[in-house]
Amino acid sequence: DTVAEVLDRAVAGDGRTVVIRGPAGIGKTSLLDTVVAHRPEQFRTCRYRGRDSETGHPFAAMVGLLDQAVFDTDPTEFRGASALSLPLFFEGRRSHVHEFQLLHGLHWLTVSLSEHSPLLLVVDDAQLVDPQSLRFLRYLADRLAGQRIALVVAVRTGTPVRPELDELIAAADIHLEPKPLTQNAIRDLAAKISGLDDPTLDTVLGVLAQRTGGNPFYVCE
Repeated sequence: DTVAEVLDRAVAGDGRTVVIRGPAGIGKTSLLDTVVAHRPEQFRTCRYRGRDSETGHPFAAMVGLLDQAVFDTDPTEFRGASALSLPLFFEGRRSHVHEFQLLHGLHWLTVSLSEHSPLLLVVDDAQLVDPQSLRFLRYLADRLAGQRIALVVAVRTGTPVRPELDELIAAADIHLEPKPLTQNAIRDLAAKISGLDDPTLDTVLGVLAQRTGGNPFYVCE
């Protein structure tokens, strides 16, 4: 399946998880931008990017991912199990609730958010996400069948990976790895950002390709 097909499936009530993996600068965030920009218009989109400063705070990523959608929704719509996770958003605490109850509550809260429109959850730099949020994403990924929810996660390779992230990656339905740019693509990108003509670029193209390894970020640098 392509990501577009994953979104179409989610609209029809058949959720999937997509994991995008690759080194820094290879284009993972740009791919996420494209997914968001070209999503079907009926989707509600929630997006979060992992941060070093929040890694040590339990469920920080899930609050950051879902808080705006939660605040935009009438609290009376979160009934039953979904209400178990509301203290995370409105009180900033979880000490009185067992983690499994929070996972269960967050799952049903997410399902509640998808009842009025399909939900696209986008998480970038997942290698920086706190362990509790990663456990929830794995919990959710195992339960997307029959739900109008698409989960798309980007992970930087070449860095230490938490066991919880390994489990989420293993649970994904689709794995994507952006490839390095070809020489023609490097020429096109370099011409766009430098304004140089093809004959001039051709003199340095081999060295540029060798030094950057086709990584778009390094080509732009």
